[in-house]
Amino acid sequence: MLIALYVVAALVAVLGAVYVIKDLAADLLLMGASLALALVWLIGALAWLLAPVSPGDAVIFWGYVATAIALPIAGVYISFLERTKWGSFAIAAIALTCVFLAYRLPQIWPAGFAK
Repeated sequence: MLIALYVVAALVAVLGAVYVIKDLAADLLLMGASLALALVWLIGALAWLLAPVSPGDAVIFWGYVATAIALPIAGVYISFLERTKWGSFAIAAIALTCVFLAYRLPQIWPAGFAK
């Protein structure tokens, strides 16, 4: 599941960077990709719920998951408000933040996605 998070977040970040370089506002493709990132996090959280592992500290896990789901949704909202390349930049920056969250979660949460 962790690999899927890395791949989707990296693709959204690259797509957002292409939009910024080409000076394009975020369109439905980029916004949909951002929402797909939130969906991958949601599926990962549901998979964790069904897995027979020791949950560890659930507060840390759910804090990361809530943040990682809320950020791409907020990025779509920002891109609706900011109809310039900076809306695309916001989505790209949020996707990079989600990469960092996916990287950091298994390090601080013992029952993270890596197990």
